[in-house]
Amino acid sequence: MELPRAAVGAIAIVLCAGHNLLDGIAPDAFGSLAWLWVLLHGAGPLAPLDASVVPVALYALLPWTGVIALGYAFGPVMTFPEGARRRSLLGLGVALRLAGQDAGLP
Repeated sequence: MELPRAAVGAIAIVLCAGHNLLDGIAPDAFGSLAWLWVLLHGAGPLAPLDASVVPVALYALLPWTGVIALGYAFGPVMTFPEGARRRSLLGLGVALRLAGQDAGLP
């Protein structure tokens, strides 16, 4: 079974855009599962396996999974004829810039 591309895109947007909404949740809130929150939400040291080995999560899995899924959902745009592709990319760029400006981003 395969999700429709639009559903993958919607989930990807939720993963990427919603990521910062969870910043207020500290890994310590999960007790012994704090390492899992670090792995899913933010980069940093994970629970040590022993005193000499401390693995580090370099990337948060949830938002990066969202970025990959966005690329998949966006793929068909790159197959548009050149004029339509340029208009679509310009429109998307302007829309994202305006959305970022409304969100208080630089």
